[in-house]
Amino acid sequence: MNLLNRLKRLLPEGLIIFALILSINNYFGNESKVIKSDGDGYYDYLPALMIYGDLPKATDSIASERIRNNGVYISYKDHKLNKYPCGTATLMLPFLSMPI
Repeated sequence: MNLLNRLKRLLPEGLIIFALILSINNYFGNESKVIKSDGDGYYDYLPALMIYGDLPKATDSIASERIRNNGVYISYKDHKLNKYPCGTATLMLPFLSMPI
């Protein structure tokens, strides 16, 4: 029972230390690293089609600059193609917020 009483006494201190470490990590951690993963590739169909209007072509400078910086497009013959399927973007379409 002595061990159980010690654990009960240390639990609030442990939670405070955990919250402090979590806060320090969130506020003073490396903010420049963002995990993007495949989300950019799946989502990019929506801005390409609805906002920029450059889905079927990548010939003008604005579209090609955006596509070049995105990193989810692959070269196929003379075109740039998104390497991710468009099904996820289709399901996200109702939740797209358009700029005004």
